[in-house]
Amino acid sequence: MSYKVRVDKKNAFTIIEMVVVIAMVWILIMATTIYLWWTDERRKVIEGQGCAASLWWEMANYVFYALTSKNLRNDDNEPVSPNLYIIQLTWDWVGVCNSGVRSWLSGYCDKLKFLYSTWNWSDLVDYKTYSVRNSCRWNNARLSLYWDTESVKYVVMNKWFMPIKDDQNSKSKVFYLSGDGQGLYTWNIIVGLCSNSDCTSPKEISKWVIDARAQTISTRNCKFYQDDDPTRCDEREK
Repeated sequence: MSYKVRVDKKNAFTIIEMVVVIAMVWILIMATTIYLWWTDERRKVIEGQGCAASLWWEMANYVFYALTSKNLRNDDNEPVSPNLYIIQLTWDWVGVCNSGVRSWLSGYCDKLKFLYSTWNWSDLVDYKTYSVRNSCRWNNARLSLYWDTESVKYVVMNKWFMPIKDDQNSKSKVFYLSGDGQGLYTWNIIVGLCSNSDCTSPKEISKWVIDARAQTISTRNCKFYQDDDPTRCDEREK
């Protein structure tokens, strides 16, 4: 006579699965603990840098549009093929921000505007405007944007980054600055974190480096601040 032994199978965690779950819980606890250990100012800086990264991403996309001569859509949803792709800093009260400033009273910007032209400078058309307020609505960060070069108006990019000769000085231009800083090869947009209602002396949390030679726009967050002025960046990420 033979007997069959019935073995009930029960669902259970294996040792490997338990180790993985414990490791994930430990990582979450450590991440939360580190965040809680940060000072309130440190948390605000991290949030501000996250907001700045979202704006920089939109600007980097627009640079790619110029490089690939991407067709844009006008207000009537019709495709247009620009000759010029333009980046501008602006705000509601004074329009174009065109000076290297760090104070609301001097004209800081809180909007990133993209424009285009299908022919020349006489037919500039607004394409999109990204507001700091809208981009940072998921946190309490208030940012200001300002040039570190005086009298800057636009960043201008030719379609396909194709060289176009300037009639005034017979130099070919591809990726350049409109304004008094047009003779420079690099320009910076400083992203400041506002600490008070009028945004005087914002804390420099990031920098957008615009390089005409490499024809790129990159971002660099601040790592350390000056001892005598905690709003000024002393060392940035490479």
